[in-house]
Amino acid sequence: MTTMTPTPLYTRYLAAQGQVSTDSRQPQPGTLFFALNGPSFRGAAFAAGALAAGARHAVVDDEALAAQNPAQYTYAPDPLAALQALAREHRRHFRG
Repeated sequence: MTTMTPTPLYTRYLAAQGQVSTDSRQPQPGTLFFALNGPSFRGAAFAAGALAAGARHAVVDDEALAAQNPAQYTYAPDPLAALQALAREHRRHFRG
């Protein structure tokens, strides 16, 4: 199982050619899918569907799910915070 830190996350982002998605209803093949939670749903419940639709990798808050298949899932206690960390890391690469 991979635990999230910005640098490994950025590596996954680059492997997804800089594409991220958060909505499994609008699949984007090759993306890094962030399984965000809402007021009445857990995003991790939709991660398998996003992968089946072509997402390259999924960031989930379900540690057991991530441990089952670390090639497809990365555990993050808070996928939204992981997405924000990715944005910060990406901005660091463009500072002049």
